[in-house]
Amino acid sequence: MLYRWRFLGEVLRQTFSARYFSLRYFAWISVVMMILYIIVFLVRLLQALDHLIFPKFRREKLPASIYILANPRSGTTLLHRIMVADSQFTFQRLYQTIFPSIIWYKFFEWLGRFDRILGGPLARYVLKPLNRLFFGQWDGVHEVGFQQSEEDEAMWIFPWLTPAALIFFPFIRALKPHVYVDGLPRRDLDRINTHLYRILQRHMYAAGEGKILLGKNAVAATRVHRYLEVMPDMRIIHLYRHPYESITSALSMFSKKMWEMHSPQCVGATEEVKAAAEIWCESYLLLMNLRDELPPERYIEFSYTELASDPKGTVEKVYARFGLEVGPEYAAYLEAESERAQKFESQHEYDLTEYGLSKDWIYEQLKPAFERYGFER
Repeated sequence: MLYRWRFLGEVLRQTFSARYFSLRYFAWISVVMMILYIIVFLVRLLQALDHLIFPKFRREKLPASIYILANPRSGTTLLHRIMVADSQFTFQRLYQTIFPSIIWYKFFEWLGRFDRILGGPLARYVLKPLNRLFFGQWDGVHEVGFQQSEEDEAMWIFPWLTPAALIFFPFIRALKPHVYVDGLPRRDLDRINTHLYRILQRHMYAAGEGKILLGKNAVAATRVHRYLEVMPDMRIIHLYRHPYESITSALSMFSKKMWEMHSPQCVGATEEVKAAAEIWCESYLLLMNLRDELPPERYIEFSYTELASDPKGTVEKVYARFGLEVGPEYAAYLEAESERAQKFESQHEYDLTEYGLSKDWIYEQLKPAFERYGFER
């Protein structure tokens, strides 16, 4: 696809520009790109073998899935990790989004069983250090691990169509055409739909019959219609949080926590941070407007405050809206988890002025959201 080569061309151009070039950034991004392309090669290879070894996956029908969508830092992880405890759901773990192949699924499942027989040396001495190496900077902000339930964003790195690219590339304005996926030409959209459909088919085939896919994504707003076209019966749980909190927290997580390692000149009150804020503001409105596009039986929304104060009640409302049954075992789990979640206190601190933004600027960008949800200025 042409946009992939355009993406790489833009990355090279910006990497060697006066604004972004440094030996530290060049070394960092070279290692990252090398790792990513090795993964892409291995995934593509085994995806091709999936067609030979597990050809029946192509007949898999996608049931009416449920996706939890929001802007970053709005409670998607909390709700998702509470709901995936219900055995009627299947969900994606982080390693499954990085290696979306049935063969890779089987390999890691076998490796996990073998490791447990041995007493867990791989988990202790390989997996735990890898989690700390790659995700340690998010400790206290967002618990991440290869074995954790996670959003499906990693699978969008393969076609380079993800706002999460700003983790690696602070020149986000130059990459905007690769973020607003739903605006690409129809021919490209059809190929992207196929990419998504085949990955979800593989997952549902591996999960077995009778499962409901429970997904979540906090950066999917600019391509949400790819999901809706691939899964016409898809149901959406939308979480929203006061923009002064969610957008500032997202900027801290995606810029301060990451850019300090490779592009410290972009941290703080910079144009790069403002460009990221613009994307989160636009994404906020895109998700909000879904309520006007979808029938009520396929859409429900809650505030972050409501979820945090009453996780059990929030989940029960979701089940009632979508016609799901709360089994006795899950009801007991839900009660206990709800009590635990209410004791949680975030260690993530943030200040809007640190990024050169004002409440007035946020309000002007998101005035329709302030009016719809009754946010205080």
